[in-house]
Amino acid sequence: MDIPFPPRRIADIPPEPWKNGGGVTRTLARHGDAWRVSLADIDRDGAYSSFPGTTRLSMIVRGAGVTLRDAATVIALAPRVPLLYDGGPGWDARLVDGPCQALNVMAPAGAYRLSASLIDGQAEIPARADAVVLAGDAEVRLHDGAARPPVELKAGEYAVLAAGHGPRQVVLARPGGHASFPPVLVVLQPLDAQGRETNIV
Repeated sequence: MDIPFPPRRIADIPPEPWKNGGGVTRTLARHGDAWRVSLADIDRDGAYSSFPGTTRLSMIVRGAGVTLRDAATVIALAPRVPLLYDGGPGWDARLVDGPCQALNVMAPAGAYRLSASLIDGQAEIPARADAVVLAGDAEVRLHDGAARPPVELKAGEYAVLAAGHGPRQVVLARPGGHASFPPVLVVLQPLDAQGRETNIV
C-alpha cells in the first residue's frame, strides 16, 4: 500500500492560523496546490477565509455545527454530514451551540471529485484516487488487496494513501464511543477537463 508516511497522530500536527487569522487549523495532508485536507477548531463566530476558485468540502466531526452566510445564501454545516460549497465567498460563520471541529477538504474547482464518508463497516477506495483516512476515536484497518498485513490505525491516528493501481479497502475494526469523533474516509478523485474521472495514476 502506497502510504507516503506512516500513520500519524492528529495531536502531533502543530496548529497554524487560518488564512484570515480568525482561528487555527491542522494541515493533515496536501498535494502541492492540487488539494489540501485539514482539521479546523472553530471556537467563536467570525469570518471564514476566502479561497476564490476553490471547491470546499466540510464535515463537522465534533460539536453541534456551524451556519455560514453570504448575502442571501445560507449554508448549514451539520454534525457528521459532508457538504460541498464554493470557497470563494467571505462566509460569515455562526456557531450553532458552542465550539466545534470541522474536517475541511479544498481543491481547485472542477479538478477533483471530493467526498467524505463515515466508516461504519467496510469502504472501498477507487484505484486512481488519493485518500485520507482518519480513525477518529475508533480503530480501522487499511487493506491493499495484496498478501501484506493490513495497516492498523489506532484512535487519534490518520494516514494518507496515494493513488495506486488497484482498489483498497478500509475496515472499521473497533467503534468509538457514541459521542466520539467518528472514523472518516476522504476520497479525492481527479477529473479531466470535461469533469470526468481520469485514468491517470
